[in-house]
Amino acid sequence: MSLADNKRSIFTTIGSYSSLIEEGKRPRQSDLFPSINNKDDIVPFLLDVLKTVAGTEVLKENQIQVNHYQLHSKLTELQFQ
Repeated sequence: MSLADNKRSIFTTIGSYSSLIEEGKRPRQSDLFPSINNKDDIVPFLLDVLKTVAGTEVLKENQIQVNHYQLHSKLTELQFQ
C-alpha cells in the first residue's frame, strides 16, 4: 500500500466516523485533499486531518489565541529591556 493510499484510508476512516456521529451529513471525498499525493511535505496532510477532525473554525480560533499569546510575550519582553 502506497503512502497516498494510507492517507486516503485515514480520511475515509475519519469520514466514516464523522458520518456516524453526524447522521445525515455526507463525509468529504478524499479527492478534495491535494495533500494526499504530496510525498515531500507531511505538514499539509496533517493540517487537512486537523481541519477534518476539529473543523476549520476551531483551528482559526486556536491560531488567533497562539498569535495573541506570542504578541503579548514579545511586548512583555520588550518592556523589560
